Amino acid sequence: AIFQYIGVFTVLVVLLKVLRSLLSTILSPLSISAPKVVVPLSNLELNDVLPEDFPKFDTGKLKDARNTVYLWDPSTLDYFGEVPAMTAEEVKSIVASARKAQQKWKGSSFATRKLLMRTMLRYITENKETCARVAVRDSGKTVLDALIGEVLVTCEKLTWLADKAEKCLQREYRDTGRMMMMKKVYVDFIPLGVIGAI
Repeated sequence: AIFQYIGVFTVLVVLLKVLRSLLSTILSPLSISAPKVVVPLSNLELNDVLPEDFPKFDTGKLKDARNTVYLWDPSTLDYFGEVPAMTAEEVKSIVASARKAQQKWKGSSFATRKLLMRTMLRYITENKETCARVAVRDSGKTVLDALIGEVLVTCEKLTWLADKAEKCLQREYRDTGRMMMMKKVYVDFIPLGVIGAI
């Protein structure tokens, strides 16, 4: 049985190396023209392993936690802190700000949008280990699951958007039928704006 576990572990390590190699070699050429973005990282984000005496989360705090959002790793109970829950007024203010920004985005060119997608892609591919580490601590996933389910999927979506979105979002003309042949019918794809999801 021990040899089976060692075999599975070895396969996972090899798969992880292959995924990292794929992300580096396949996706980085797509982001060469994008500017480099540097985001300062905290000590927690930089370290693969946390100190043994790192504080653990007391799940009893969740009982009456309506005004607080606790930040903790569900797989290890490592406790990263807490932030106050937003009030309805704070949420409305953020949504209003996002709506204002969306109006600017709505008028942006496809070249600008592609550049943003490629910039995000470049950041993620250059910081894939950090992105995976943060996803692991946020969700309790394994590193492999975070690389496949978060990093690789996000890179694929950004690549698709940068390469295909302009074509897919062009005006589409539709048949009007014989009774309305003097009319033109088309569908325009316009940004929807702020969308809330839980």
